[in-house]
Amino acid sequence: MNENAIISNLSKINRLINHYIIEELEKRGIFGIVASHGSILSMLFVREHMTFTDLSLAINREKNTITMLIRKLEELGYVYLKKDPNDGRKKVISLTVKGLALKPDFMEISRLALEKVYEDFEQEEKLLLLEYLDKILINVSESQEV
Repeated sequence: MNENAIISNLSKINRLINHYIIEELEKRGIFGIVASHGSILSMLFVREHMTFTDLSLAINREKNTITMLIRKLEELGYVYLKKDPNDGRKKVISLTVKGLALKPDFMEISRLALEKVYEDFEQEEKLLLLEYLDKILINVSESQEV
């Protein structure tokens, strides 16, 4: 085992899981959504309405990145924007009926992806893996915002 392959392997895993998720979405007739949309939609499934700032903090992404992703989701008819009733300078992002209808598919695809990731893992191995990944995240986060 090459201990120097950690970054390459993490990158490959990310790419393969993202590809798997897109394939599963397309099998269900859902096109145009990329893996980056997943964290946004998942948050909106829970909170229904969020400002750009709240969403940015919740998923740890820059507002300009979120703006591009939201714009695409809006074009696809999954979200809509409206003025924040508490602060007219802000916009609130909300799911449309079409966006909310994605929830069962997202839940199922997430379940399948986790099954794939954890195939042949014992519970103790899963916990250790998560502990090690958290440690790596802390290590790389110390020098920059993630």
